[in-house]
Amino acid sequence: MTHISVIANDKGGVAKSQVVVHLAAALARAGKRVLVVDMDPQANATRRLGIKLDRSNLYVSVSEVIKADAEAAGHGHTIACRWINDETNEPTPEAQMIDVLPSRQDLVNRESEAAVLGSNRRLRKALSGGWLEESYDVVLIDTQPTLGPLTQMSMTAAHTTLIPVTAAYDAFEGALRVRAFVEQHASDLANPDLHVGGVIITRYRAQLSEEEFQAANIREEFGDLVWRLTGKYKLTRSEDSQTGLIPRYIPEWTRFGEADSAAASLTAWNDLKGRQSVAVFDALARTYIARFLDKAKEQVA
Repeated sequence: MTHISVIANDKGGVAKSQVVVHLAAALARAGKRVLVVDMDPQANATRRLGIKLDRSNLYVSVSEVIKADAEAAGHGHTIACRWINDETNEPTPEAQMIDVLPSRQDLVNRESEAAVLGSNRRLRKALSGGWLEESYDVVLIDTQPTLGPLTQMSMTAAHTTLIPVTAAYDAFEGALRVRAFVEQHASDLANPDLHVGGVIITRYRAQLSEEEFQAANIREEFGDLVWRLTGKYKLTRSEDSQTGLIPRYIPEWTRFGEADSAAASLTAWNDLKGRQSVAVFDALARTYIARFLDKAKEQVA
């Protein structure tokens, strides 16, 4: 069964799109087929996955898909990730495993239709019809930094909510609002089984005492829902090289911003920082697979 996660925080600047894009790439490296649904009118995830947002590149966006309000409306409207290998001019191995249901700024027009009966079910209907199960292991839904109509529509379609959060007071409060909303309104969204499946600390700077203080608050409040990364990365390219430890949380590294700006995978850099950065999100993908995909297999067995 395809697992659908909505990535949400009622606060901007917490690296939601970054988590979506690079987690998708890491899941692809682990052999999983991934669909990214961009439910943010800013379309950051769409652009970062290599899809140009200009008039010369006309495509059916998620706005038209959910406006159709029809079963399986998303089928046939996904676009392959457009990360290209510069040497071969072919899609990278990751890109071959990732598709996108892209966004555009006009997605904001769907918010005005929130009062239409059943509007919160539109994305769920668009993803129905069995086509997801035929093509994807995972769906990651990027959202706005609000709990408004588009985020609610995304939650209606999802199995789990993932909350990226920086170790800062306002971001922590935003995470608490997401959890409270899911607990109080999952049934109202016609999705009573929706739950928070993980809290991901991002942009972490371990050397700052304030951030460690806030991280401790996050751990105390969310307990085992806080994902702690584990594993190692190679210090050199040699197979027999020494290894370094992966940071416990997603750190504030310039490489992540460089990849996002360049609309490229972290694997585009084959240096030490590149190996470190890839290892961070590979660890995140291992946690995702263990908590959701492997658990689902155990339940079926």
